[in-house]
Amino acid sequence: MKKAGGGKSSTFGSMTSIFAAENSWPTGQQGGIVAMSRAMAVGWATDNIQVNAILPGWIDTDMTGGPASSSKD
Repeated sequence: MKKAGGGKSSTFGSMTSIFAAENSWPTGQQGGIVAMSRAMAVGWATDNIQVNAILPGWIDTDMTGGPASSSKD
């Protein structure tokens, strides 16, 4: 990307890296992804390389036991 004059890089993490939740064991791992993305963004900014971290939030499903699972009553 540096030779090409710039580019874009995306990483994928989780909102639990910012807002911890009960039983959110991957929080530390996701926090590392966010920290790495920030470091890359700062380090590569002068080379016209943009780095973004995509952090999806919680999704209620039958598997997560959220409101979607209680709708079967």
